[in-house]
Amino acid sequence: MDVRQQLGIGERSGGRHRSVVVAEELAARLRAAGIGVETEHRHVDRPVLT
Repeated sequence: MDVRQQLGIGERSGGRHRSVVVAEELAARLRAAGIGVETEHRHVDRPVLT
């Protein structure tokens, strides 16, 4: 059975700080549990909002 889910984690500063760390840590823990995970950081190249 192939089940795909999408989870968005973000913040106002363009997704470059805590949200990236949270997403990568969650992905690492899911991978360690044998769950296939892909991460995509879509706004890394955008300027930081102030």
